[in-house]
Amino acid sequence: MALVVLCALTWSAQAQLVTTEPAILQQGSQGIVLTYHADSPLGNLDLMGIQSNLDVYAHIGVITRKSTGMSDWKYTVTPWPTQQNAQTANTDKNRCVRIAPDTYTLTIGDLKTYFGIPAGEYVTHIAVLFRNADGTRVGRTADGGDIFLPVMSNGFQCALSSDLADEFFYEPTTVKFTFLTTAEADLHIFVNDVEIASAPASMKLEKSYTFNAIGDYTVRGTATYQGNTYN
Repeated sequence: MALVVLCALTWSAQAQLVTTEPAILQQGSQGIVLTYHADSPLGNLDLMGIQSNLDVYAHIGVITRKSTGMSDWKYTVTPWPTQQNAQTANTDKNRCVRIAPDTYTLTIGDLKTYFGIPAGEYVTHIAVLFRNADGTRVGRTADGGDIFLPVMSNGFQCALSSDLADEFFYEPTTVKFTFLTTAEADLHIFVNDVEIASAPASMKLEKSYTFNAIGDYTVRGTATYQGNTYN
């Protein structure tokens, strides 16, 4: 009999395809570094194993509250490469640094400055693809989509993610959950309102959980900070 599991997460699994520093991005974030894992099963693996002497570039912009949808990128840093525009499509600003096999970093620094976003405009996501110099190999999500990294409001925030590529699966499966916060708090992870992990005065809580029974599941994290509980 098939095992069907529905996990309700507050942060897309795409965040594990591209990890960030800081781990939770906010409107006022500075010192931002993106790390792209080309060998992640959450991606399409198109850049996995690319030769070490070949450059990888980010095609990167943002989604703001002025965007008409998730395909309406704003403030895209460089154009997509063509035979005529290599110098403007491939620049130091969007060139990634290879730090290990299949692992690349892109330094953004200050969010608003890097993209040239006017004061007062609210960013909801960083939108990014990774590619080789001529765009013939492109790193996307496992289903071929764009990669979106949520950008939250300033102040205390928490975010739950997993290493699960799809919220539905059909056999017993072990999933690793990661719960992050922007300041130390008392952290808890629940599966169908049953606590499976906790950590006092922490900014990170990780827990692996095996789903081995048929049913629908909701996974949530809670963080208690300065007397208030956040989900």
